[in-house]
Amino acid sequence: MSDIETRASKLLSPLIFEHRPASYSRDEQAIIALWVQKTVLVISKTIGGAFQIPKEFYSQLYNSRTVPLDNMMVHIGWRLEFGGMKHTEQPISSFEIKQVTRAEVDRLSVNKIKDQINDGKMIWAASLAIGYVVFNIFGSNLDGNVQVGNSDDRIFVCIHPYLSDFDWPTEWPINAVGGLIGVRKGLYGD
Repeated sequence: MSDIETRASKLLSPLIFEHRPASYSRDEQAIIALWVQKTVLVISKTIGGAFQIPKEFYSQLYNSRTVPLDNMMVHIGWRLEFGGMKHTEQPISSFEIKQVTRAEVDRLSVNKIKDQINDGKMIWAASLAIGYVVFNIFGSNLDGNVQVGNSDDRIFVCIHPYLSDFDWPTEWPINAVGGLIGVRKGLYGD
């Protein structure tokens, strides 16, 4: 797993500490997404709490090690500022994870998904902020193609699954939707 850290560190430093414009290719986005996935799994396991990511995600990532998991979407955005004690709404780093309890589902898939949820499968979402960069992560162990998250691509760009090369920073910071509090409210539907 340290190989993931090594490969990602050069790409992450400018995102975390600067707003310097840059473009990110498919391969670079995959490296960042893999690091984000690993970091979310490690933080979630470390802090514990009422919600636990299903164990299968850990084994899938461990077995993969070089490519991001298909069942975890990663979006990237940024914020204007962050700070310590004086900026409690915009801390230097922050993590939150919850099970998604409300989602739009294709009418023809409702019964299938309902059965899977009754069998313990789920959708979950997390947000991870480090310095200026903010990641939204959606995970699902439901069968089939699950599309979650309907974020404004002027604020959050999907880096996994890959859609296209993207320019950093995105057009708008998360402050346009109320900072971390606004992002998380939209992310979880609270």
